[in-house]
Amino acid sequence: MKKLHFSTVLAETFSLYKKHFLKLIIMSGILGLINILIKVLSSITFNFKSPIVIILVGTIQVVIVIFLFYSYIKGFCAMTNYTYNLACDNEISYKDSLFYAKRLWVKLLGAGALLIAMVFIPILVILFTDTLFNSLILSWSIKGLMIALLAIIITRYSFIIYIRLIEPDSKNFITRTITLLKGNYLVFFLIIMTVYAISIAQIILDYQIIGNGINLGNEILLSVIYNLINVFVLPIVIGSQVVIYRKLVAK
Repeated sequence: MKKLHFSTVLAETFSLYKKHFLKLIIMSGILGLINILIKVLSSITFNFKSPIVIILVGTIQVVIVIFLFYSYIKGFCAMTNYTYNLACDNEISYKDSLFYAKRLWVKLLGAGALLIAMVFIPILVILFTDTLFNSLILSWSIKGLMIALLAIIITRYSFIIYIRLIEPDSKNFITRTITLLKGNYLVFFLIIMTVYAISIAQIILDYQIIGNGINLGNEILLSVIYNLINVFVLPIVIGSQVVIYRKLVAK
């Protein structure tokens, strides 16, 4: 059983980040731009006098958003594959990774849907706890339990996304994930909490926006700021998972 070391993983992640900084930032920047376009287009509403025009424009809007979402998923797969090959010093171009991503995006969607299904109930309970229970102590106790459950689920199963992308032909990918991470859950949790800090902050911010309300312009501005920051963070997130995988499968 291989052992992960927090400092070693982060050191090798930042070494990979520094060595291939420009390539990683360009790929991440493309994903950030796509994400901003999705946010903008999905937030715009049209008020035309003709219902036919509204339906036509709305249909075009939906089609474009779906295409952008597909492009983001495919780009994420390509970036992960390319980062893995950079870490392994394999001679492969980003174009090759983008072509290879055609068989990976379905794997990513499947793993993502499975992970969402796992965290759906705890998140749902957290969102409706205040409504269902009048007792402040009971409400926060349940929230605490659900947050702990979420932490366990994310720590134990979030790595399936990268297993599906790095080992797309692995049939028992859940068992594979559990086997690889066995004995390393605490270190893995500390690593993902460190590298996903910006994403966690964004989730909290979105929750506050939904609860308190905010105008469309400010919401889009916040999305732009988040994605600009995330351009520099996403390569670290993906790089850390690649380094973890290589550490766990090394002979």
